[in-house]
Amino acid sequence: MLQRIEQHNARQPPEQKIRVSVEVEKPREELFQLLGYGDVERACRRH
Repeated sequence: MLQRIEQHNARQPPEQKIRVSVEVEKPREELFQLLGYGDVERACRRH
């Protein structure tokens, strides 16, 4: 899904791009690869 939004945004002027936020709540290695796709990104710390 995030890759499709990235492709869409590549063809749009800035005012029509979809903004994406990515939040990773659990620190698992496979989830951190998602952080490169967000305009706003947040990774929670371990408790």
